[in-house]
Amino acid sequence: MQFLHQVVLNNNPLTTIEDPSFFKLPALKHLDLGSTHVPPAVLENILTMTLELQKLILPSHMACCPCQIKSDIELVCPTVKLHCDGTCLSNTMQCHESPEKSESPW
Repeated sequence: MQFLHQVVLNNNPLTTIEDPSFFKLPALKHLDLGSTHVPPAVLENILTMTLELQKLILPSHMACCPCQIKSDIELVCPTVKLHCDGTCLSNTMQCHESPEKSESPW
C-alpha cells in the first residue's frame, strides 16, 4: 500500500480505524472521511503519519477541530494548509473527547 494516493471512506459508518497499516501510507495525497464518525484521535494520527497529504475531507462535526492546533499541524505536515475563520477558532465544543480518554488537545 506504499503507493496508494487516494482513500475515499465517506458515508461509511466508521467509528474507529484500528489497522496500523492505515496510518502508514506515505504516498497518500487525498483522504475523504466525510460523513464518518471517526474520533479526533484518528485524525491526529493521520496528520502526523501522512506527510504527503494534500486534500483532507472531514466529517462536519470535526471540520473546525484542526484549527485548534493549526500551527502544530502545519509544522508537522507541510503540505496541509488550514483556512480557519473566526467561528472555527472560537468553537472547541465538538473537538474534545472525554478528558479521561485522551491527552490530546482536541
